[in-house]
Amino acid sequence: MKKRVAILYLHQLWGEALQALINQSDQFIVQELLPLNDETIQIAQPFSVVILETLCPDQSVLKHIQELKKYEQRVLLIGFLKENTLLIDILDAGLDGYVLKSCGGKNLMMALQQVSNEKKYFCSVITEVLNHQIHVQNGNGKNELSAREKEILNSFIDLQTPKQIAEVFNISESTVRTHRKNIMRKVGAKNVLGLLKYACSQGILCRNERVQCTD
Repeated sequence: MKKRVAILYLHQLWGEALQALINQSDQFIVQELLPLNDETIQIAQPFSVVILETLCPDQSVLKHIQELKKYEQRVLLIGFLKENTLLIDILDAGLDGYVLKSCGGKNLMMALQQVSNEKKYFCSVITEVLNHQIHVQNGNGKNELSAREKEILNSFIDLQTPKQIAEVFNISESTVRTHRKNIMRKVGAKNVLGLLKYACSQGILCRNERVQCTD
């Protein structure tokens, strides 16, 4: 059985071209081809991959990704790249893949395969720019936790499960796990124990009545 794909396009010609290319595959079939707007972005029906065809990521694209993640969709972005592209922000929002329009069809199919299998895929140019931006942020001390990430971290310190945290913040468990992954990346933790050590070093854990720090 072929995996189901939805395409939300900014430009109809691009959307139809992507549909034709994907439907040639023996693994995927495009079952939804819709213009990208605030109404069509609310896709509750599950797909193997939802493709966003756009220009360069901006605040509206970031908002669209966040909306799709509420429905636990796996999102693949097809677009261009500018120097001020919000790569870190869309990654933090849970983006699963990003392929430049200058790439070939082979990259698109590889991205579909990876993302549909719940893995990440970023073409080589995106990976290079992304690594540079993360390096710059770390070097400038800007890789700080957001207000929401601090709230999520405190919830983990309180020994709450992802399900409990999701209910408290009215978000999906998948979004909670994405927040946890981003927090771990930012603080340099490899596992939950690393998060606890970070919290202890910041004096957060020691204020918790259920868990105590030791020297």
